[in-house]
Amino acid sequence: KMLFNRGIVEMRGKPAVGKGLWSSFWMTGDGTFPEIDVFETKGYTNTLTCNIHKWGDKPDANGNTHSSLDGKVKAADRQYVLPSGNFDEDYHIFRLEWDVGVMRFYCDGELFCEQKVDDFFTDKYVAVVLSTLIGPHMIPEPDADAKLPVNYTVDWVRLYQKSGEDIRFLD
Repeated sequence: KMLFNRGIVEMRGKPAVGKGLWSSFWMTGDGTFPEIDVFETKGYTNTLTCNIHKWGDKPDANGNTHSSLDGKVKAADRQYVLPSGNFDEDYHIFRLEWDVGVMRFYCDGELFCEQKVDDFFTDKYVAVVLSTLIGPHMIPEPDADAKLPVNYTVDWVRLYQKSGEDIRFLD
């Protein structure tokens, strides 16, 4: 496992896409750490979304210990739609630039979402995860025409840290 904190993380790959498939490139820590979704396909073939979640042990004014961009930023402002084709037809580069106070999300070099983040995201370490779920968690199950098994092909994953920052490796 690698633990990552601020800097750049990027991946070149072809996620599995289609009805009932939820491919993602994300980062998470324990229950009080953030979840940062560089992308999630959520059943789409040519559209992805990014998201940022945080959990805490102290409830906010509404009693919530979880907050997310879901309710704060319109889905259209967190989405990237391919100009043509589907994500599984060719390799694409997905990138997150994480700096103090801001996260920037890219697909194939195009910035599609920039979000200010609060101090909660300072000095948090997260593990990098690549995954594909097969419905029905928040998306429809594959139908009878689904071509299973599927492949989520990854060419490379790269982590870049600024001088003075570190990447931690766990046994």
